[in-house]
Amino acid sequence: PYAPIADDISRGTNQLYLVLAGGLLLLYIALFLVSLSVTRRLLRQVTENQYLAEHDVLTGLPNRMVFQRSLDEHLRRHAESGDGAIVAIVDLDRFKVINDTLGHSIGDALLLQMGERLRSSLPTGSTVARLGGDEFGILLTGATDVQGALWRIKEVLEQEVEIEGLPKVAVDCSIGYALQGIDGDTTELLLQRAEIAMYFAKQHHVGIFHYDEQHDRHDPAQLALVGEMRRAIDHDELVVHYQPKVQMGDGQVRAVEALVRWQHPRLGLIQPDDFIALVEETELVHDLTHWVLARALGDLAALGAVAHDLTVAVNVSARNLSRPGFPRRIADAIAASGLAPERLSIEITETALLTSPERALAILEEIASQGVQISIDDFGVGQTSLSYVASMPIAEVKIDRSFVTDMTTDPVHGVIVGSIIDLAHGLRMRVVAEGVESEATAVTLASMGCDLAQGSLYSQPLAYDTLRFWLTQRQSGSQG
Repeated sequence: PYAPIADDISRGTNQLYLVLAGGLLLLYIALFLVSLSVTRRLLRQVTENQYLAEHDVLTGLPNRMVFQRSLDEHLRRHAESGDGAIVAIVDLDRFKVINDTLGHSIGDALLLQMGERLRSSLPTGSTVARLGGDEFGILLTGATDVQGALWRIKEVLEQEVEIEGLPKVAVDCSIGYALQGIDGDTTELLLQRAEIAMYFAKQHHVGIFHYDEQHDRHDPAQLALVGEMRRAIDHDELVVHYQPKVQMGDGQVRAVEALVRWQHPRLGLIQPDDFIALVEETELVHDLTHWVLARALGDLAALGAVAHDLTVAVNVSARNLSRPGFPRRIADAIAASGLAPERLSIEITETALLTSPERALAILEEIASQGVQISIDDFGVGQTSLSYVASMPIAEVKIDRSFVTDMTTDPVHGVIVGSIIDLAHGLRMRVVAEGVESEATAVTLASMGCDLAQGSLYSQPLAYDTLRFWLTQRQSGSQG
């Protein structure tokens, strides 16, 4: 009979279906759990990646992208609310030197504390972000006393920092700011102008500075000055003033630094800060440097006996070092003056060394082979180290005035100055301290073994005739 067989097949088929259904259900549950776990992990990774994309890893503060987005949103709302914004950029002065001197872990700890101080000191509704390096951005809204609010922030940041295993560290900062509606109405413009104001505050040591178009290198009026530089060189409108460098031990003048000014026929005497940086961005810097070289060497030769064996120092730019024919132009200027090559010193900045290190080294070696002395200007504020400088034919290191001016009151700066002097002497380099303004600073530098000093304590930059009289008076006094 077929019926029992059919029943048996039906039961077997049903059991097979049940087993398959159970297996598929278990497989589905297993796949669901695996998928759920993977999805959760991916969501966590997405969340973490999004956080990392929008925040600084070290301080946990929002980054530049979020800061710009916040400013964009505020500017969109401003059309209806009328609530203006203050965009400020904070930069820690000399952080690079502290970071290199005390170590990167100390630098990170310092940045972390600065970030915490900014986060806790800002009023509600404000935004703070780390824009990069030691630079922070602040978006303030509704502040009625802008200068007062920023000075309070500056005071909080400049309180001494305690880092485990080190003495208390004092940190200075420079703040530049721009006002919405007055200095600009777009995110890009406000950030650019706040940055310009910050650099001015940093360069001139004024602490806090509001954007001023007179100090904007992108200002059309200043750009027009560059267009007039050719005429200034051709018509001898430039003048050179000389600042003496004094021997720390006996007080004798050993050198002078040539500093160019522009006697503009319409604007009067223009200081180098108002045109040098712009000229250095153009090919005109070559003609300007050659003019200063010729004038400085000619003036030194004209001083005759009153100048003894003085050396004259002339500043050159990174563009000058990029030209293969530059050493020959120096040799020609020396030959025309009739002076010995050793009486010329070329001062270069750390930035010039880093622009094209191999080319700079080749040019400097060619210049030094003539007998010309090479000096590193403003040492300590750039990115180089003495170990790097040691590979170059450097005879002299000039410590930047930002360390020297307050070295007697700021222990960290005192340590940095002493370290540079010791290291430079170990590499058989002469050391010059810039910005010496008090007797106490001079005494401290002398006790550290500093070789030379220049600054208002000894003399301001002098015009040629004034320099001749000044040197004659000193010579007469020493003989008497």
